[in-house]
Amino acid sequence: MPLSPSDQNRLHNTAIADGRNGRIEGLPADKVVFSTYQDKAIWGEDVTALFSQFGNQHPGGTYIDIGANIGLTLIPQAKSGLFRHLIAIEADPLNAELLTRNIAHNDCPPVTIINQAISDKTGTISFERAPDNFGDHRLHKDTPSASNDLMAEATRDLITVPTAPLDELLGDIDSLPRPLCIKSDIQGAEPLLFRGGKHVLAQASLMLIEYWPYGMTRLGEDIAAFQQELASHFSQGAFIWPHEPTAPPQWQPLPPLFAEADRIFESGDTMLHKVGCLNIALRP
Repeated sequence: MPLSPSDQNRLHNTAIADGRNGRIEGLPADKVVFSTYQDKAIWGEDVTALFSQFGNQHPGGTYIDIGANIGLTLIPQAKSGLFRHLIAIEADPLNAELLTRNIAHNDCPPVTIINQAISDKTGTISFERAPDNFGDHRLHKDTPSASNDLMAEATRDLITVPTAPLDELLGDIDSLPRPLCIKSDIQGAEPLLFRGGKHVLAQASLMLIEYWPYGMTRLGEDIAAFQQELASHFSQGAFIWPHEPTAPPQWQPLPPLFAEADRIFESGDTMLHKVGCLNIALRP
């Protein structure tokens, strides 16, 4: 997508931060993703460790980063040399431009960058942009659930972005090196990803999703139906905890994992319980 004049102007105010994920260009106005990396020099160690551990055991496959943002989870995998093919999908045009720059900053091998939103159909959709958390831009739908405005979503700017199902975007998936690893962090749009990506997901050896009930219900999605969809593709799951970033996954069947996830979100009435999320690894 071409950058709007306002987005082009914002690129005059970027900064560079060096850390364990690489040399990263971002906007200081992003008070969550980029500012955290500026302060701590690391981001998503749990995500990086999961795929690095798998890649060391099964090198030479394909890594697909859906919701790649500015590259903090993609670049460590690109630099590792463990994957023969890398694909980054990012819906926001400004984030996608910074992602492109960061791949160049780190002398990464070629990465296929797709600046498009994942959905269950081809077309366009409204896309809401968080003012100070550039990792929380997301699909916008006018649904009854969207009235649950716990994160001041009503004040967000909207742009229009193109959408396509994953199976359509990756039509040549059968030619990609195996094993296939997928990371998805698309702010509650995972049910749409699964409905439009059945062929691709059926071939994944490892997947990591952000499991976010608040984001899913705002899009009008049914949590129980999504759990059933997950179980149609994968048989085991594991929570990936930021406080134990390098711990090996503790795999278990999906029904008890879903029950535990439901218990976590229903066990309190704080904002964390209402709008919190979990990282869940999945395997066939």
